[in-house]
Amino acid sequence: MLGNMLDTMQLNEQQQKAVECKDAAGMVDTSPLLIIAGAGTGKTNTIAHKTAQLILNGESPDKILLVTFARRAAGELSSRANRIIEQQQYKKNKNKQRHQPIKMSWMGTFHSISARLLREHATAIGLESDFTIMDRNDSADMMDVIRHELNFTSTDRRFPKKKNLPRYLLTLRQ
Repeated sequence: MLGNMLDTMQLNEQQQKAVECKDAAGMVDTSPLLIIAGAGTGKTNTIAHKTAQLILNGESPDKILLVTFARRAAGELSSRANRIIEQQQYKKNKNKQRHQPIKMSWMGTFHSISARLLREHATAIGLESDFTIMDRNDSADMMDVIRHELNFTSTDRRFPKKKNLPRYLLTLRQ
């Protein structure tokens, strides 16, 4: 196993500890790892190194779940992990052939991973798999269209306008 062969010189002591954590038998720990740290503390670099280490030690990229808040962070994670893997394979291979980038199918934002899971299991929860997710403005516009189509715009007691609808629905719920 590669364990300590991974170049972790760019990591501080705590980051190296997270990357190189071992199980009770002294093997690379492949159990879930949660890293919580503030901005600019090296989370992306630590997670990229841990991901590279797992893949270089034979873990299938399809069994790794990486979830971030931002699309840019997900792309950066993939790029860094692949760069680390390429560097390690280049050092190891005598023929110095170029590494094929690894596709990590379960890496993305909380929203993209959640949407993917919902689509894959849509029928189990009574949804069509081609459902649409709308943001607040889109849903307000849609409610306005429906309000007009149902002719609620010309009655004595009007259905709330789109700008008031979220507050109205929240009041009803409470």
